[in-house]
Amino acid sequence: MSRELKEIIAQDASVAGVSLGFFNEIYRLLHPSYCFEYIRLLRRASYYKRLGGARKYYGLLLYLLCHRRARKLGFYIPEDVFGQGLYIPHFGSVIVNPNARIGSFCQINNNVTIGQVGGKCPVIGDNVFIGTGAVICGDVKIADNVWIGANSVVTKSVSESNVLVAGAPAKIICKKDKNWVECLRDGE
Repeated sequence: MSRELKEIIAQDASVAGVSLGFFNEIYRLLHPSYCFEYIRLLRRASYYKRLGGARKYYGLLLYLLCHRRARKLGFYIPEDVFGQGLYIPHFGSVIVNPNARIGSFCQINNNVTIGQVGGKCPVIGDNVFIGTGAVICGDVKIADNVWIGANSVVTKSVSESNVLVAGAPAKIICKKDKNWVECLRDGE
């Protein structure tokens, strides 16, 4: 495995709170973190499929295993869409269009759809939290450090960072100058 792939998997593991190493691998066999294991398998399949020779076939085998696991978890997440540090805390329907681009250190909760409208797909920045049941579709650009509330429908770009957007259609609820709880309580 390359150094780059190890770093990406290590970032995914640290965000998910999973420890890597031999004894931790044995522990995870008994107490698996299904979402992290899926992400790790997806990263490895993507890496090996890009290589030439026999390693490409190993990547295809990993991809088939990944696809099988994705069906059990309810995920449709294509390769090479997410940056490092992807965190999916719960299994359940997560559907991502292959043409979407999502940055590093994003959290995607269950029942999220990131899709295309009219041939245009979302581009999502770094450190974005996407709440349960959110839908992000079309020619949408989401800035860094944005929180998207549960059951929100995002159809317009959010160019401002450090904001919370929610609703259907989604709009900016508050700006994060302080913590989110104070921001929502003060109604800013």
